[in-house]
Amino acid sequence: MPCAALKEFDFGPPIRADQLNEPESFKMMAGLNMLHVHYRGGAAAITDLIGGQVQVMIERIAGPIEHIRAGKLRGLATTTTTRSGALPNLPTLETFVPG
Repeated sequence: MPCAALKEFDFGPPIRADQLNEPESFKMMAGLNMLHVHYRGGAAAITDLIGGQVQVMIERIAGPIEHIRAGKLRGLATTTTTRSGALPNLPTLETFVPG
């Protein structure tokens, strides 16, 4: 898990959290230089994330939550406007990307 916190990313200009519905949009609006790898489902993406083939993923909380709780994955932020009741220590993306 090379990234310890979302603040390690250089986000560029501010974006609104309600605009983050697609990884490509997020990448472009946040000013990140990363390759979007499309997966047919979250399970394969999570497997590759745990295995180190990909470094970050944007996914609904239900898929990776048990891996986050077990310490196999690190949740960086939620794209919702409020913190998740399931992972209350996980900050919102707006904490790092104003707007």
